Amino acid sequence: MMKRIIIPILATLALLAGCAKETGLGDADSITVQATIGQMTKVDYTADGIGTSFTAGDKIAVYGWIGSSDEVPATRVVDGVENTLGTDGKWTPESPMLWKNVKDQHYFLGVFPARIITDFTSDPYTLDPAKYEESDLLVATNVLGLKAQGNPVSLSFEHALAKLVVNLKFRSQWETEPTVTSVTAMAKKTATVNYLAEAKLTATGTAEAVALSVSKSNTLSGLQVPQEGVRKVIVTINNKEYVYESATDIPLNAGQYTTLDLMVGRDRIELGSISVTDWAAGTVLPDGEAELQKTHESVDMGNGLKWATCNVGAENPEDYGDYFDWGATMPYYQAGHSQDSSCSDWIDGKDGYDWKNYSFMEDGQSSWERITKYTFADNQKDGTWWYDGDTFKGDNGDGVEHKDFASYDYADDAARQNWGGNWRTPTDAEWTWLRDENNCKWEWQDDYDGTGVKGMLVTSKINSNKIFLPAAGFWAGAGLGRAGFDGCYWSSFLYESYSIGAWGVSFNSGVVGRYCLFRCYGQSVRPVIN
Repeated sequence: MMKRIIIPILATLALLAGCAKETGLGDADSITVQATIGQMTKVDYTADGIGTSFTAGDKIAVYGWIGSSDEVPATRVVDGVENTLGTDGKWTPESPMLWKNVKDQHYFLGVFPARIITDFTSDPYTLDPAKYEESDLLVATNVLGLKAQGNPVSLSFEHALAKLVVNLKFRSQWETEPTVTSVTAMAKKTATVNYLAEAKLTATGTAEAVALSVSKSNTLSGLQVPQEGVRKVIVTINNKEYVYESATDIPLNAGQYTTLDLMVGRDRIELGSISVTDWAAGTVLPDGEAELQKTHESVDMGNGLKWATCNVGAENPEDYGDYFDWGATMPYYQAGHSQDSSCSDWIDGKDGYDWKNYSFMEDGQSSWERITKYTFADNQKDGTWWYDGDTFKGDNGDGVEHKDFASYDYADDAARQNWGGNWRTPTDAEWTWLRDENNCKWEWQDDYDGTGVKGMLVTSKINSNKIFLPAAGFWAGAGLGRAGFDGCYWSSFLYESYSIGAWGVSFNSGVVGRYCLFRCYGQSVRPVIN
């Protein structure tokens, strides 16, 4: 049932097809980086909370290479160059970092604090509670593949370590509040790091006493190697050890802190409560403050790429979510009107998904001839048809060289701007993989999971994982059409022949396929993450 669909509104363009111009990118130039902390912060290095974000003087190590995103060669384009954050918010390398060339995909890795990596898939790591700041480990990867026009290289750092917090409360048996000498957890403090697998740490060695070295009143905290099997915490008071042993493993997960509330009597210690929480939002430099991102569920459909379980703007898989024109990061209608075809309350006075309201339209214009971004000129020499805007060159994330068109920047990606992190809109090639009947089975649902919502259930033939794509229809002008009958989802990829259109996927009860639509129309966005 797989078919290629091109809606009639664009089919007439075939008579006017032209060739895109090839554009040179110039000589290889210096690589610059922009480092941010994702939805988590650095650890608190002191009881006063100092050190929760990147500060002037911090150093990161940057590695860059060409070839493959899943293997770091012995000879690298950038080999652990230290970059120091200045008071102006810019990262300055200790030695020049240069693109290898303008043709090959470049892949990047950042590590904080700066460290020399000897093995990118099994690098030895040791936690030293006495050197708390030096033991921190934040890792950023940019392995989608960038070419020499991709400055600055965005490095979003995430925590590779766990954190344990112990809150002590004392029963009234104590005449005065006792002085706590130490709190330790019996855990492994050595590990190996696989930087190419989301900086996964694998604990090694044997469990030993790992001190919680940051103290504030009767709360002590410390970094931990992510691991299973930790059950014992020892509290030393007046040279006497009080041992708490949990009946189950104390969670120590990367990027999360576990809080134990312990009640201490003069003869024993017992659990008050236990909780596990993501670390708080940090600071983005140099562009402002990062927000704590909501956790979004995702499913690996069989090729390592994870697909979100719901649309941007949706809370549940069956919800329609928001509708975006191609390259827009917010819908036109106000919240609460997403399924109301008579919307009277539009953002910024806009009244529909058409060319006069399109995100990249020249001021005062209302037709496709005046698109100002992500365009390429055709072979028409008289200049009467196409606006020759900013020409660009690249690939759609599949590692294949394409012509004079590409995916849009992440600044114009509804998935990235609304969900943050490494979420993005799927490329045309990624939708094509999902549509391939050898990879996935697409089944129309008249009543998905008892919700009454119609759409497609996509089941991987590789690992049996599933995602549901609601038939949310699409917005054209001021009306929502085909909701409950058609599903229309954007890719990040322009139509090859004319830049007024972009590729996506469309389906109904009888067909699913690749299709092209005017960029000004509003469609669903289903994010993916590597």
